Amino acid sequence: MRKLILLLTTFGVGAALCTGAIAQTNKSVDPCADWRFVSINAPTITATVLRNLPQCFNGKFIEMVGVYRTFFENSDLYDPTGGDDQRTWVSFDQYDAAVKRCSSSPAMHTLDRKGGGTFGFVALGILRRGGGFGHMNGWANELQVICVETVVKLSDSGAVFDYQKPKARKRILDWYSKQH
Repeated sequence: MRKLILLLTTFGVGAALCTGAIAQTNKSVDPCADWRFVSINAPTITATVLRNLPQCFNGKFIEMVGVYRTFFENSDLYDPTGGDDQRTWVSFDQYDAAVKRCSSSPAMHTLDRKGGGTFGFVALGILRRGGGFGHMNGWANELQVICVETVVKLSDSGAVFDYQKPKARKRILDWYSKQH
C-alpha cells in the first residue's frame, strides 16, 4: 500500500511539473494564460482587463470591479478610463436568492435602481459573453451577480461618464484608480 501511495505521489508531482513547464512555454501565445481559475478563489478583474481580454473570462466565476451605472433601461458596468465600448450588462436575476443572502442590506439599499445613479461596484459573479444581453440585446457581455461586496455611491445621475458633472467625473475616476 505504501509503495502505491509513493508511486501515485511521485506521478502527481511529475505531472504537475510537466504541466507547469507546458504552461510556461505557451505563455507568450495565449493571452489568457496569466489568469488562473481556481474554484475557491475568484480572480479580481477590473473593467479595464475585461475590456482588453473578454475571451479569457467567459463562463468564469470572477470578482468584478468597475463603475456601475443604472438608469431607466440601463444596468451596466464600465471602465471610466476607456470610453463606452465594452460595457458589461449587470444582471441580478439569475442568482436572486444568493444575492439576497450574500449581499449586505445597506449595499442593496444603496443600489436602489428606481432613482438611477452611478456607483463604485465590486461583485462576485459569472461572466457571459457573446452578445445579446440586456435591454434590446445591446451588450456584448453580462455579469450575472451572485454577491455584491462593495457599493459606493458616486453620482445621483445614471448618465454615461462623458455626461456626468465634472465633480462626479473626478469622484468616479478617483474611486476607480484606487481599485486598480
